[in-house]
Amino acid sequence: MSDHFKQTRKAQSFIWSIGLVTLCGALPVQAQNVLPTDAKASCAVDAATFNSWFDSGTAADGGSVKPANGFNFPPSATNTDCDFYQWGAQMFLWLTSPDPAGGITIDNTDFYDVVSAGDMKRKFVENDGGPTLMQLRSVKPIDSEGTGQAGGGDVLISANNSLVYYGVHANDIYAWFRTGVTDGTFTGDMAANFPTTEADVQQIVSYAAGKGATITDIDASTMELKTSWVDASTVADKSTFITASAVVPNYTKGSDTLWTLDGTQTIELALVGVHIAAPVLGHPELVWISYEHISNAPMADYVYTTTGDTQSLQAYNAAGTWTFDVDETYTPPAIVPNAAQQKNGDIMSPTGTPIGPVAVALKNPWGVAPGPNNDASNNTDLVSLNVSLMSQLGGLGDLRANYFQIGGIWTVDGQLPLSGSDGNIRGGLRLANSTMETFHQYPDHNSFTSENCFTCHAVAKETDPGVKVSHIFDSLDALGQ
Repeated sequence: MSDHFKQTRKAQSFIWSIGLVTLCGALPVQAQNVLPTDAKASCAVDAATFNSWFDSGTAADGGSVKPANGFNFPPSATNTDCDFYQWGAQMFLWLTSPDPAGGITIDNTDFYDVVSAGDMKRKFVENDGGPTLMQLRSVKPIDSEGTGQAGGGDVLISANNSLVYYGVHANDIYAWFRTGVTDGTFTGDMAANFPTTEADVQQIVSYAAGKGATITDIDASTMELKTSWVDASTVADKSTFITASAVVPNYTKGSDTLWTLDGTQTIELALVGVHIAAPVLGHPELVWISYEHISNAPMADYVYTTTGDTQSLQAYNAAGTWTFDVDETYTPPAIVPNAAQQKNGDIMSPTGTPIGPVAVALKNPWGVAPGPNNDASNNTDLVSLNVSLMSQLGGLGDLRANYFQIGGIWTVDGQLPLSGSDGNIRGGLRLANSTMETFHQYPDHNSFTSENCFTCHAVAKETDPGVKVSHIFDSLDALGQ
């Protein structure tokens, strides 16, 4: 394994180190979701394909990965769930690759932070090497205090009492697409839907060039991201996390039931979750892929198919030290209650009990119902994908081996989803990230039933513009505004 590799970009850092990978025999300091190694290799990434993802053509610790090319995506008649999951895996490795200028891909000048501009608007803030801008969840509609993340004003707190912070990001193609729609350059179908062909993206590239901007990662298409983070000083083993410096809201803890907003502070954060949303050929509804750190929270029971074509049950196991609070004796509850809410910028207790952590779990592992009757085929695809990649990354000593894909969602022929229960939806029909949709994992929370990403990221009718599946698109100001 290689020595630790560290890059620092002004106040922002991204640290590579030899991670904790149970698949490679390391002894964990913290608890992990340990994936079964006897799963049928239905979606495994072989060594030749894995190597081809890297810019150099050879996998290496901290090596730079290329974005997956969605323009060559198989048509719906021949694609498989695995095609989408492998596309998402390569995208995640690209987004977390070290950037030559320092930091990681998501921090370079090809990406923008998306923040509130007040008055129900958002704006692009170009990365300039300084700290990333992070916020808490906030109530909807958009206000000046948060991201509008699923969960309304519910505030998530880790086991060691770190607030969970959220970032919203978009790449340069997305930003120039939005700007061209705003000024009327793009009209008709070009303005209505996220581009799914290289010809459409080339129009955006040409438009940006006319404004003096150069777009290089064309294969990435229009991409938006959500990330979730905790205070890096509170995790059990910081060396297993991607870290970055960020500006976050600061709170004065006036009492057990009220924390008052008190400016901002710059701290080091550890990455715990990522949502990736981008179109591929024939899929303007966007493909939604979700990642978590292996030590976030335990997964509920799930079944998978073994190499011997039998079904095996992987049981819920909450033993050990997790980033989020867990209950070692329980079956994941019907809901994850919250013990803190944001109101008028402050954090308060909704019940009068002390503000603090609550027990968290991945209630619907791999995006399907828990237990022996769930979708073994979907689970096997994701288990085999992750085992193959975590093993190869772990063998290199690559930090990214500590993150795994929990699932994805899309529609069969690229139809715009009308709800989370739309019969055209494919992938993890109950997909939810434990750090982002914590309080909205199926079946319900406070009488609100959330099946998956498309419960909220849907359109009202089939004739609606496809860009409406994005909650940030219509509210974003053009670049330069």
